[in-house]
Amino acid sequence: MTIRDNARKGKKAEDLFRFNKGITSDEPVERTGIGSDFRVGDDYYEVKSGDAHLSPRQEEEKKKRGNNFKEVRYSDDVDY
Repeated sequence: MTIRDNARKGKKAEDLFRFNKGITSDEPVERTGIGSDFRVGDDYYEVKSGDAHLSPRQEEEKKKRGNNFKEVRYSDDVDY
């Protein structure tokens, strides 16, 4: 598996999260791009696929935000 494959899987997982959260939330799903992928209301979400790890920046963000930082995981076989 190449880095490009991993990036493609990560993008699919993010797209799936944005779609699902957009349907189930009354709040808009906003892309952040700084230490997390999305913000929905007061909560920040980092979307990961497979066994991907949080980056050091994302770990800092998780500590800083506490319960407002959510890590959402999708399996490697995300498909839509």
